[in-house]
Amino acid sequence: MLSSRTPGTKESDKLQELKDHFAKYMDKIHFLEPQNKILLPELLQPKGQVYEEEEMQKLHLQEDQLTSDNACVEVEHDDLAEAIMRLWENLQKEMLQIKEAESTLQSFRQDVGTS
Repeated sequence: MLSSRTPGTKESDKLQELKDHFAKYMDKIHFLEPQNKILLPELLQPKGQVYEEEEMQKLHLQEDQLTSDNACVEVEHDDLAEAIMRLWENLQKEMLQIKEAESTLQSFRQDVGTS
């Protein structure tokens, strides 16, 4: 029994199979080339730069928080300074009233003693 396929047909089939495989390979290359163009800049970017950018973002957030905290502390400081001023003014008034009361008492004692 002789095979219906001749050696040339087998070679032709193998060649066609290789051509098909090569065509699929080329299609895949054409598909991947645009993706490579997109990914290449990311790959070429120094890894330290990505870390530095993340670190900078964290530092900016910390700076914002500290600025906010500082503003709160300044408001509290101003409020306390005003409270101290009011207390000082009240103290001065009270001391003046005490001196006036002592002076009045002294005058009263003198009036009582001379009468």
